[in-house]
Amino acid sequence: MTFLKKIFFLFLFGGLSIYCFPQQIVLNENFDDNINNWPITQNFGNKSSIKDGKYRVEIRVGNILLDKLISLDFNETRNFVIETEITRLAGHAPFGISWGAKGEGSRFNFVITDSGKYAINKWDNYMPTPLIKYTYSKYIKPDSAINKLTIKKIRNKLLFFVNNKYVTQIAFQKFYGHQVGLYSGSGFLILEIEYLKVYYPFDEDD
Repeated sequence: MTFLKKIFFLFLFGGLSIYCFPQQIVLNENFDDNINNWPITQNFGNKSSIKDGKYRVEIRVGNILLDKLISLDFNETRNFVIETEITRLAGHAPFGISWGAKGEGSRFNFVITDSGKYAINKWDNYMPTPLIKYTYSKYIKPDSAINKLTIKKIRNKLLFFVNNKYVTQIAFQKFYGHQVGLYSGSGFLILEIEYLKVYYPFDEDD
């Protein structure tokens, strides 16, 4: 299947083709335990924990940026999908997925806000560069609803989805490292992460 045909089918079926075919799983984190060594912290009112099948992050004190990252055996040259579901319980800071990371200083982020906007950023040695500036999307659910974020690599492109709806794309850029995880911007914020999944899709060699 050609690249253009793939894009057509993604639009036609609203992202359905990402999920319903055989996959090679890299990570299938449901937070039933902490076998993947997620950071568990409690410091001056800021804390993270795993409970009831969710990863909960609370930022109550200070004006900080936060990455919660784990390392994966991950081949960035292959087509891949990263997806998660996140509930914002309180606060107004942006939040979302970090990928291609090498510590907090160098990574990529796909984030959304409670005001209904998304953005894609690149951090190089703690210096941010916007790849897609904050853009409104009707697909972002407000308040304390669960939002699903998906990143799909097809050859030399990264496609981005909110709640299974395509929102934008960028050219693929080489990873800094092979860490993935959660990103939250500076300010008060309470999040619950339902799951995080990374896999190679069935059609990567088409």
